[in-house]
Amino acid sequence: MAKIIRLLISITLLSLITSSVTTMGIAYAAACPTTDGGYGSVSGTVDIPQADTYRIWSRLKSNTAGTQNNDSYWLIIDGTTCFEVGDNHASIPDNQWTWIDWQDGNTASKVNQTFSTTGTHTIKLLGREANVQVDRVLFTTDTTSTDCNPPTGTGDVCAVNNPVVTVVPTAVPTASATGLTATAVSSTQINLSWVASATANVTYDVYRAVSGGSASKVATVTSTSFGDTGLTASTAYSYYIITRDSLGGTSTPSATVSATTQAPPPVPTVVPGVLTGTVKDNSGSVPRRSKVSIVVNGTTKSYTPTSTGSYTITNLPPNTYTVTYSASKYINQSYAIAIPSGGAITKNVILVKR
Repeated sequence: MAKIIRLLISITLLSLITSSVTTMGIAYAAACPTTDGGYGSVSGTVDIPQADTYRIWSRLKSNTAGTQNNDSYWLIIDGTTCFEVGDNHASIPDNQWTWIDWQDGNTASKVNQTFSTTGTHTIKLLGREANVQVDRVLFTTDTTSTDCNPPTGTGDVCAVNNPVVTVVPTAVPTASATGLTATAVSSTQINLSWVASATANVTYDVYRAVSGGSASKVATVTSTSFGDTGLTASTAYSYYIITRDSLGGTSTPSATVSATTQAPPPVPTVVPGVLTGTVKDNSGSVPRRSKVSIVVNGTTKSYTPTSTGSYTITNLPPNTYTVTYSASKYINQSYAIAIPSGGAITKNVILVKR
């Protein structure tokens, strides 16, 4: 009776590993990848009931339409033998669970593994491309019956009256961001930076707490830096990062770092200024009823020059003022005069008769 070992796998495998090589059903141990490329993996053990050559079927689905993917993943047995399962997009329908038993893009190159010993053997599934899912793997010595060539549905019919082994897979967790730093660059901004997660295709949720309070998410970014603005001066803030992968899985929080915003810039000291000058006519005489008018804080104030035509306006806050010079039977003259802090500005005016 044919022996069938079924592995129930419930994980989406995503990877960018492309360096390994297999040829025509022969798996070269030296070509086996050692990492998942940051996208996830599944590991487990399987009990082989008899020494024999097993056909290995994988139920695979690609969620990416078109030709972006080759629809493949790495299957590694006992850490030394690897198969590049699938790798031929044209032979695998989009968005449809499909049983395949071939490798390296060649439907004639079958995934066969000879076990010379019974008992426990290790298996590992490594994602090789984005959006490729594997949820069932069957080991069987039955290469002829219609129930198993290929299996149907989830492969349950193929497994009837044969030993079945269920493996609870362990998915590689999303890697946390590392090296998080926080630097206060002003009284209202703290800049964060960190080292990218080892998991690919991730976003980063930035969490912030104020003065030891509860943390809340303040941003989600794809880069490895973030400028937190609109903060309060001289205030302590703490931060940590949670990495989120393309399937929604999240990492454990990164290390928490803290920074205190800088003190507010000093308020500049305002020193009132002075406007002085003279008001005369073309002959050098002081016009009758001469007057200097200035608008200060919305109020018009008027000053009368002395008998020599001089005037002095004190206690003027730094600003630009509209100053009007007038006299009886003379044409009014208006000027915009800027008074700096602590400055003394002189404005001499010669009025012209009407």
